[in-house]
Amino acid sequence: PVTIANQEKEAREYLSDTSSPAILVRTIALSRGIGVQELAEKIVEKADSYAAFVGNLIGTRQMLEDQIETATEETIDSIVWPPED
Repeated sequence: PVTIANQEKEAREYLSDTSSPAILVRTIALSRGIGVQELAEKIVEKADSYAAFVGNLIGTRQMLEDQIETATEETIDSIVWPPED
């Protein structure tokens, strides 16, 4: 199936070489009535934003898991999310 990952791959390929086939991205751009360059830039921008957002969530989850793994009976109650100021 065609996925967001396919769009991102094609968009990055297109932005590095505009002669890239980028069939999916070109077809979406045509259907939307916008330029391929504009669409490729939007796709990459959203993919990068998503990666940063998800990276933050994963890092936070892993930090909390680390805290839980090393917690003792005395310290477990101090692990809270979101952290208290």
